[in-house]
Amino acid sequence: MSISLSDFVTELTALFARSGLDEPRREVRLFLREIAGLEPEIQFTKSKMRISEQQALNWRELAGRRARREPLAYLTGTAWFYGRSFLMMPGLLVPRQDSEVLIEAALAELPEPSRQQGLQILDTCCGCGCLGLTLLAELEKSKDVRLHLLDSSEVAVQTAEQNAVRLELQNRCTFEQGDIWPVCAFAAKNRFDLIICNPPYIATADIAGLMPEVRDFESHTALDGGEDGLAFYRRIAKEYRHYLEPEGIMVLELGAGQAEAVAELFAAETDRLAFYPDYGGHLRALVLRGYG
Repeated sequence: MSISLSDFVTELTALFARSGLDEPRREVRLFLREIAGLEPEIQFTKSKMRISEQQALNWRELAGRRARREPLAYLTGTAWFYGRSFLMMPGLLVPRQDSEVLIEAALAELPEPSRQQGLQILDTCCGCGCLGLTLLAELEKSKDVRLHLLDSSEVAVQTAEQNAVRLELQNRCTFEQGDIWPVCAFAAKNRFDLIICNPPYIATADIAGLMPEVRDFESHTALDGGEDGLAFYRRIAKEYRHYLEPEGIMVLELGAGQAEAVAELFAAETDRLAFYPDYGGHLRALVLRGYG
């Protein structure tokens, strides 16, 4: 038997409320937009439209997975970042809006367009590739900009490759599965002009207290920053000069409240550091402007 859209909305709202999701009505609007292609205005103006029994069954199955706190991006297979749609695979970190400030920071810190030609960019701990590929897309008017994407996860590298094809950027990219630094000299000058990175930065003991969507579904390898959350920053601070041009730029994502501790790791470069806040006011991006 078919069901009206308004009754279906009521059903899903109750389901999401029981599951403990914040703002269950908003969750329903997002769910129906991403899963069913029903924009919020349609949900409102066509509340009496009928949903077939089979369609309702299909959507209920997906709604049940969301109620069990599986991220919506895993249900749809896509996630939005900086106005672009990226393919997603289960286990990968879902792009967050707060991470968009890294793009804003990088674009603000890069030299004027006439000096951007031939830039070599490294996106390490790349995940689905949203940071590096977004930058590459935003720099489409600059000639010969190249991007190397690197991650320890095979699934992440494969997904980044697919996203590069999706955005028609594959001819400007190289890919590598491995440690946080390239094992080969991919940059023309053996170093990169820009390094961008969202490293694992959650303290190991704090992972158990994360929201279920993150704790139970996203890769702990991509989350766990060691005992105090700073393990990757220590390594980056120790080794980055081997991979960054002396006048290059490095942009790192920070966890909330980590700015001071991470800045101390770059104490020798204090006068070259800048911080950019996210939309919630947390210092989310650290920018290192070269080194002496």
